[in-house]
Amino acid sequence: MAKPYKVKRGDSLYRIAQAHNIRSWRALYRVNHRTVGSNPHLIHPGQVLSLPR
Repeated sequence: MAKPYKVKRGDSLYRIAQAHNIRSWRALYRVNHRTVGSNPHLIHPGQVLSLPR
């Protein structure tokens, strides 16, 4: 099961992926496409993302 992560101010998919040893921000985006929407560069504080294992 994926671990949840709550987006904080200043976060980006790239930084979240690096901090959690995810191979790329694109992998993080693929898992969270429905939450993030069509623009992977636009995430909002408070959104809850799933961190893939």
